[in-house]
Amino acid sequence: MDQENKKHLSFVKIEVNDNKSNTTTDINGLFTIRSEEPIRKLRVVNIGYQSLIIDATDITSPLIIKLVQVKQSSEMSSEEKSDIYHYIDSVMHIDQYAQIKRRQEAMLSGEIPIGFFSLDMSKLKRYNQFEGVYLGLGGHTNKKLSETVSLGGFTGYGFKDRKTKYGFNVSLWPVKDQRLTLNAGYSYDTQESGGGEFFDAKSEILDPAAFRSFYVSKMNYEQKLRLSASFKQNNFLFYGALQRRIIDRGYDISNGVKILVPTHFNVSGIIAGVRLSTVMTDPKKSIYPVMWFQLTRGIPDMFNGEFNYNRFEGKIQISQIINHLGISSLQVFGNMLSGNAPWFEYFNGRGSYGNFGLFASGSFVTMHPDEFMNERSLSFFYTHTFGNLFPKMELFNPCPALVFNCGWGKIQNNPASYFLPIKDMHRGFIEAGVQLNNLLDLKVYGVGLGAYYRMGAYRNSTFKENLVFKLVISFP
Repeated sequence: MDQENKKHLSFVKIEVNDNKSNTTTDINGLFTIRSEEPIRKLRVVNIGYQSLIIDATDITSPLIIKLVQVKQSSEMSSEEKSDIYHYIDSVMHIDQYAQIKRRQEAMLSGEIPIGFFSLDMSKLKRYNQFEGVYLGLGGHTNKKLSETVSLGGFTGYGFKDRKTKYGFNVSLWPVKDQRLTLNAGYSYDTQESGGGEFFDAKSEILDPAAFRSFYVSKMNYEQKLRLSASFKQNNFLFYGALQRRIIDRGYDISNGVKILVPTHFNVSGIIAGVRLSTVMTDPKKSIYPVMWFQLTRGIPDMFNGEFNYNRFEGKIQISQIINHLGISSLQVFGNMLSGNAPWFEYFNGRGSYGNFGLFASGSFVTMHPDEFMNERSLSFFYTHTFGNLFPKMELFNPCPALVFNCGWGKIQNNPASYFLPIKDMHRGFIEAGVQLNNLLDLKVYGVGLGAYYRMGAYRNSTFKENLVFKLVISFP
């Protein structure tokens, strides 16, 4: 932060130790960087202005910066997530700053260390249209108990579906650098029908995409026994698993048809996946492309499996800083299903329309969660966030943003024993919106407003039916 002008240095280039490494600040003037040597000198490069040289050890500089040593792992634990380089708004002793950030990041990342046990906040409560309010308890042992073994588990109860969910797992790190992880686990939990989840997905409070679960109403019960291995090499994360997976139908799919519909489906098989990040950083905050690819294969007779199919899922996430104009973010999802698969392995449209007014990124705001069913689909989610266009105030720091989402999908072979109406997205789904983020800036997160409009071939008959308003929760 520029203390003389009371202004955040947003979207400027930061060069470290004579440009041995560099990065760019975000909209709040924050940045993260990795360096193999102590940081002594920083150079701030802002196009159109004279470059500024900062002595990183000088706390009297009008450009205040605090540095905290970071570890080399790209997936830090909640206790280590505070070890990043940040601009801050006031002078603070480095140890005090690190301690405060450590507690803050531990809370917001979803884990609270309690001695040798880390409490998983995502297992404490959740809400969706199927389970209603869910309350539970879960967590795992941490490095204070063992650096090579972790034991975890969870249990909880949904007050609308009136069912108990539970699970346990064991993780092993046989290699000292912890690049190789072995895991074995069993769980009985809910699963969204037609949904998707990548192998490295985690429930995080800091991820607005997780808000989509509030709107989900079509779910099934999943019994899963999985043996998996993951390996990190440079910017790649590889994953493979064997799984015994049985789905118990959670809702009626007969649509009044007088026919015996199966209630249990054995879709056992394998999962293979890879994630590529062009830099070793948090994938959700990377300004470089991050790519995921995942194959789920149902194999007949494997653990008594009954289905033979391939389910492909892909994702690309990229952000681009545009000098003096803000930052553009794009997410692309591509899916394809082939073979003989039950209805819940098809793909829904990623809709998040509903009366629970929170914006969920990476979803179609004006689309119902179960409105479409596709065998193949391709979706684009684009957002451009402008910088601070108004004078900064203590609680008022609005950032305008534009949103444009579009998608296409098609179904050729209807799933067997499924009698509900089916509609695909072959004519193309389009929506657009505007947001005012950070109308209320609470530092830890911001609260804004968004308005979104459904357009194109699938628009509704009236203006009112196409227009949706949402609260927008954003995190630094």
